[in-house]
Amino acid sequence: MLAVASRRPVVCVTVVGGHDRLPRGSAFVRAGPVRVVFPEPIPNDGGEVSEGAERALAERVAETFERVKKEHAL
Repeated sequence: MLAVASRRPVVCVTVVGGHDRLPRGSAFVRAGPVRVVFPEPIPNDGGEVSEGAERALAERVAETFERVKKEHAL
């Protein structure tokens, strides 16, 4: 809701390889590569704050994360 209401572009910061370096439940960080990717901002026209607008923006964000993970897999 805040992202839609702000009417500002959304920047997805994607960390690729982070789960391999620090698995869920582990207290220890494992050595290895991690890639941090900042794709192009997602335009956010804002408009009316509604459930539909929030859902559409959330879908674009999720699609961006999935695309970046595939493009930059380690």
